[in-house]
Order: sequence, then structure tokens, then C-alpha cells
Amino acid sequence: MKNISFKKVFQSMLIGIFVIVLFVQVYMLVLVDAVIEDANNDYVKSVMTGVDYEINQRIDRAISFTRFIAENRNMQIYLSETNENKRKLAYKEVFDEVWKTTRFFDESVYVLAWNSMGEQSQIGNLPSESILQSIQKLYKKYQNNTLNNALEVFVENGTIVVCKFQDSNMINLQGVGAETVGTIGVIETINIFELKRRLNILDDVSLEMNDSQNDKTYSLFVPSEKKDNWSINKAKISETSLELICGISSSRIPQEYDGIRILTIIIVLLQLFSLIAFLIIFRSLFVRPINKVFGYLDDYASKRKKLFEKVGVCEIDMLAEHINDMIVKLEDNTVKIIQTQEELFEKELEEKNARLYMYQMQIQPHFLYNTLGAISSFAIDYKADEIITIASAMADIFRYSSEEDEMAEFCLELECVQKYVKIMQLRYPERIKIYMDIEDRLFDMKVPKMILQPIVENALKHGILPKQTGGAIYIEGTVENENICIIVRDDGVGMNEEKLYDIRKSLDNNVKTNRQNGRIGIANVYKRILLRYGVPYGLEIKSEENKYTSVKIVLPKNERKDDGENG
Repeated sequence: MKNISFKKVFQSMLIGIFVIVLFVQVYMLVLVDAVIEDANNDYVKSVMTGVDYEINQRIDRAISFTRFIAENRNMQIYLSETNENKRKLAYKEVFDEVWKTTRFFDESVYVLAWNSMGEQSQIGNLPSESILQSIQKLYKKYQNNTLNNALEVFVENGTIVVCKFQDSNMINLQGVGAETVGTIGVIETINIFELKRRLNILDDVSLEMNDSQNDKTYSLFVPSEKKDNWSINKAKISETSLELICGISSSRIPQEYDGIRILTIIIVLLQLFSLIAFLIIFRSLFVRPINKVFGYLDDYASKRKKLFEKVGVCEIDMLAEHINDMIVKLEDNTVKIIQTQEELFEKELEEKNARLYMYQMQIQPHFLYNTLGAISSFAIDYKADEIITIASAMADIFRYSSEEDEMAEFCLELECVQKYVKIMQLRYPERIKIYMDIEDRLFDMKVPKMILQPIVENALKHGILPKQTGGAIYIEGTVENENICIIVRDDGVGMNEEKLYDIRKSLDNNVKTNRQNGRIGIANVYKRILLRYGVPYGLEIKSEENKYTSVKIVLPKNERKDDGENG
């Protein structure tokens, strides 16, 4: 079978597709750009014209309505009259006239009045709190000057606000002039959402209103998606310092150009069919051979080992040869790794068993040496019959420690400790006391043998006996959070922070370096717990000089005696 170069075929197809796509894009740009640009410009102009008309209509209406109210006789009386009844009557007349005038308007119209003292009144309803605050700021801004020509247009909370101020003058009866009695403010509002709906402004249009006099820019319509290619148009609103800035995407296609859209859809379909044809050819020349490679790898994973066969595509065949070579090497290395792991596992298992046995056996001669020393001292000093008691206790302790079972009920461990303490109390009468507080459920639980006696021995030797008055040992046993917690505490000489740090560090280093360094008692217990259970179980040592030393043993909770042996 003649090999086919996938690389050459793939490159040729890519070049062909690229040429087709490029031609289509150039054709679309030439055909559509000019039409869309003109249509968008016309649309933007219509939007700006509509918005400008709406705002100017409100401005003209606010100017005429403000003048009408400012010259109203009842309004002048209301602002200047001190008699309360006359003021109320004038207010009612003004309110009726304002209501008759504004009730035909679609948008909200609000009328505010300030007397010559600056006290504010409203004729009818008040605008929203935010708009009212803005109007009050404007009033204070123009308060010291004449308000006849004060006109402001701004945006607040989705509303275009047109505010016109007008002085209200009381005509002198003798015709000798006029007296300013207050200020009238008419507020016309345009809801931006309603304006957008009424003018049929689409979501892809951006419209801003720039106030050059106050250096502010208000966003009226924000498009849902603003593209980079953006066309901007500007127009000034008459009789104001405002400028409308309208933007629209240059690539926007108006709805009326359905023919262009249909042409676009046809072109896209042609491109889609070309792509499908390309994918079919691509699948035949590349995907199927790759699937064969995957099938071979799946067969290898399911241990149906066989060599990968060539598929007729030179690049895939070269890959197959490399895969076959790699698999052969991988199988050879796997066999070697398995053999090495088995050897390491056996050695590690033997080493752990040997270390565990060694730690357990080291307890016996160490304890025997200390006990025989106590017996000898007692016999030399007192020559008493208590030697029988000591010998009996020793026999029981040796019998308990030499049993093959590595685990024992906690009650037996306590008995061993009590016998040891009894021996030491005979050696040092009136100097050693022991107290126990053990939860009942803990007595039948199993713990490693000979973990408590070395701790108690260490407490006697280094805590109680160096103290002239002797002391007491307290043993507490509880079950907390599925763990066995045993605390051995003495009220002996204790130790300072430096010595406590050295002991903790020595124990940790002794475990890590696997060296004994003559530390058999507490170090042995620490190692045995770590070897059997691992972290976080072990010992926790606390001490304070001339006060106490405490050793906390933490073990996992084992099965009770009645439940069977612990695995």
C-alpha cells in the first residue's frame, strides 16, 4: 500500500479554505459596508432628532409655564401674604390652576416655590428625593443672582430633568416699580426608558448628553454590548449648553436589509458545507488512523498485547514504530521495577519486625537492672523480710512482660505499674504516693504492653526521688474522640524550658536517626507507638520547673476484650 503524506494534503486543504474565506470576506465588505454606513447614519440622525425634540418641547413648556405661574396674582399673594387664611385661600387657587394646566401632560410636572426668605413650598406632589436635592442645590447656586433666565437640564436616576426658575414680582399699586416676593421653579421630567420605547430606540445605540457649562456627561442609553468599532455623531440642543453624543456600531446591520442577511446566510451555509467536506476528508486521512492508535493502546491496557500495525499514513506509521519500541522498553523496565519493589518491601518488613522485637526485648534487661538494684539496696540497708514481697512482684512483672502477645488489657498494664510502685515504696517509704483516675470503659481496652511502666519509672527517677520531701504520681485515663489518652503526671522537681526542649528534640532525633544512644525507657515507648500506629499518635511532654512534669500518651482506641482480638 502506497503511503499518503497527510501533511501535504492538510496544507493544500488549508490553503484552499483560506482563499475561499478571504474571497467571501472581501466580497461582503465591498457590498455591505457602504449600505450599512448610510443606514446607520440616517438612523442615528433620527434618534438624535427625536431626543432633541422631546427635550426642547419640555424646555419650551417649562419656560411658558414658569412665567405663567410667576405672574399669577394668587401665587404672588401666597408668597407675600402674612395672613394665614389669605395664604391658604391663595394656595388653593394656585393649586387648582396648576392642576388644570398640567393634567393633560403625559410626563410628570412639579412646581416648587420659594418666598423671599428662601422657604420652600410645593404646589402639588414633590419629585423624588434625589431630584429634589438636585433642585435645591441649583436654587442655592442661583439664589444670590437673578433667576429669570436660570435653566438647567440634567439626568438623575434614569430621568431627564428640565428645571426652569423665574422670579415672581408683586406689582406696586402706585405703579412705581415691582417687588420680588419669591421664586418659582417648574420641573419637567422625561423617563428615559419611556423615551427609548416611544422613539423605538434599539439596544445597540449609545446616547450621552454632555453639559459643557458644568463639565458633566450623562449616559442616557447604554448598549447591551458595546463593540470596538464605534461610529459617533454629535448635535447641540438649542437654547442650552447641552450636546447630544450618539454612538452606534459601524458593523450594525439594520433590520430593513433582510436581503443582505439572506445573502449572508447563504454564504455561511456554503462555508458550512465546505467545512463539512473538509472534516470528512480530515477524518478519513487523520482521525481514523489516530483512532486505530487509541484502539491499540486500549488493547494494551486490557493486556491483549500485540504489535501495532501500520495504517498507510506515513506520519502515523512512524508514530506506531516509536510506540512499539517504547512498549517493549516499558515492559522490560516494569518487570525490573516490580522485582525491585518486592525486594525492598521484604527488606523493609524484616527491618520493622526486627526493630519492634528489639525495642520490646530491651525493656526486660533495663527493668531487671533497676529492680535488682532496689532489692540489693533494701537487703543491705534493712535486711528485712519484705524481700519476699519484692521478689513476688518482680516475678509477676517479668511474667507479664515476657508473654508473646504484644497487646494487653489496660487493667493488666495498671497492675504491672502498681507492683512496680509497691517495690519502690518499700525502697523509699513515705516518699512515694500514687493516685489513679481511670474511666471504667478503659480497663478492658487493649494497649501495647509495657508502655506505662517506663513512664512511671522515669517520673520517679527524675521527678519524685530528687525532691527531698518526695511526691505523688497521678495517672489519668480517658477516651477522647476515638483515642485513648493516658496522662502520667508528677509533682516533682520538673525542668526548665531549655531542658524540656532538649528532651523533645532528643526523642525526635532518636526516632528519625534510628539510634538508641542509651535511652531505653521513654524513648523506647515513643518508638514503639510510632512504629505501630504512626503519626499523630505518640507522646506529649510538658513540664514546669519546681512544679510538675506531665507525659501524655495518645493511642487509637482498640477493641474491647469481649469484642475479640484487635487486628
